[in-house]
Amino acid sequence: IDWQIVVTNFALIAATAFSCASAGLLCSAFFRKSTTAISVTYLLVLFLTGFPFYLLVIFVLMSRTVTVSEDLILPALLTSSPQFTMLFGSSVGTKLSPVYPVLYQLFWGFVFFFLARRAIFRPPGPPKLSFIKPIDDPAVLARRRKRFPFYLIDPLRRKKCIESNRNPMLVKELRWGLTGRTTWLIRSYYLFFAWYIVLCVWAVFEGGYRGRGGFSDEVGAFMLWQIIITVLLAPALLANSFTKEHEQGNMDFLRSTLLKPKEIVLGKAVAGLIILSPMIMASLAAGFVMLLCVLRQMYYGFAHGEFERLFCGYVTLAVCVFLSLATSTCASVLTKKTISSLMLGYLFSIMVYVGFTGIFALITELTHTFSREGEKLAFFSSPIAAYMLVPSVYWKDDTGLGLSAYWLLSMLLFGAIALAILRLTIFVFSRYRMRDK
Repeated sequence: IDWQIVVTNFALIAATAFSCASAGLLCSAFFRKSTTAISVTYLLVLFLTGFPFYLLVIFVLMSRTVTVSEDLILPALLTSSPQFTMLFGSSVGTKLSPVYPVLYQLFWGFVFFFLARRAIFRPPGPPKLSFIKPIDDPAVLARRRKRFPFYLIDPLRRKKCIESNRNPMLVKELRWGLTGRTTWLIRSYYLFFAWYIVLCVWAVFEGGYRGRGGFSDEVGAFMLWQIIITVLLAPALLANSFTKEHEQGNMDFLRSTLLKPKEIVLGKAVAGLIILSPMIMASLAAGFVMLLCVLRQMYYGFAHGEFERLFCGYVTLAVCVFLSLATSTCASVLTKKTISSLMLGYLFSIMVYVGFTGIFALITELTHTFSREGEKLAFFSSPIAAYMLVPSVYWKDDTGLGLSAYWLLSMLLFGAIALAILRLTIFVFSRYRMRDK
C-alpha cells in the first residue's frame, strides 16, 4: 500500500467535500427559491469536478484537425478534476505535485465560503409588497368568472394565479401534487445513483479495466440494466396520473374548466416525466463517471467502441422513457381505477418491449427455422433488443454499420409509435372522458 497516495486521496476527498459544501451554502444564501439554488449548485459542482475540461478533451479526441499538447491537457485535468486524479493520477506519468489538486479545491472552497458569509450577513432588502386590490364588484366578478376558470374560487382566498403561456394542468400537478413528493424524489435519486454507481464499478473492473483492453460489452450491460429498471418502474409510478382524478372526484372539475384535452394530457405527461426524473438524473450522473473511464481508454488508444455503446445506450433510454410515458398515460386514461391502470400499463409494456420479439422467438423454436436476417428482425421489433444489435453488445459481428442501422431504424420507429400513442390518448380523452355519458 502506498500510504502517500492514500493520504493524498483522503485530503483530496475532504477538500472536494468542503468546496462542494461551500458552493451549496453560497447558492442557498444567494437565491430565494430552492429549485434555483439546487440547479446552480449542481452547475458549480460540475465546474469543481472539471466538467468543462472533459468537454475539451472529448472535442480534442474526436477531432481530427485540432491537436493539443499532452503537457497541457494532463495538468489541467489532474488539477481541476478530483475523480480523475484519484483514478489515474498515479498512472499517467506526469510530474505534477499531488498537492495542487487539493489546493485548487481549497481555493474555491474558501472563495465560495466567504462569498456565502457575505451574502448571509448582508442587510436585508425591502420586502415585496402586493398592491393588488381585491375585486369586490359583483359585476366584475361575474364577468371574470365566465372568462377564467380560476375565478370560480373566492377571489379573496384563492392562491396565486397561474402565469400566462403556462400549462395549467402542469402547474396544478407541480404545486399540489409533486410538492408533497419532494423528499421522496430526492431520496429516490440517491438510491438509484448508488445502485448505478455499483453497476459502473462492476462494469469497469469486470471488463479487466487494468490491462485487458476494451470493455464495451460491460458498458452495454451497464446501460441495459438502467433501461430495464426504468421500464419496469415507469408503469407503477405513472399508473394513477388520470385515475386519481376519478377516484378523488375531480374529473367533473376538469370538465368545467376551459382547458383543452391536449393541454390536460400533455400537462399530465410532463408531470409524469418529472416523477421519472430521479432515475433519469441518477443515470446521467452515473454515466458521467463511466464517461471518465471511457475517456481514459480513448486517450491511450485502447477504445473498442465504448463511447458508441454509451451514446447509443442513452438514446435508447430516452426512447424507452418516452414510450413508457406514452403507454402508461394511455393506460391511465383508458381506466378509472389505479389497479386496472397498473395492470394495463404492464400489459402494454410487455407487448411493446417483449411481445413481438417473443413471438418471433416462439415461431423460430416451433418451426425449427433459424436465419440471421430473421433474428435481426426479431431484435428490431423491440427497442431494448435493438440495443443488443449495436456492435460489441452481446452481439459479435464484423459488419458493424448494418447492425447500427437496425438500431437507428428501431429507435425512429418506436419514437414514432410513442408519439402516435400520445396522440391517440389525447383523442380518447377528448372523446370519452370530457363528455358526460
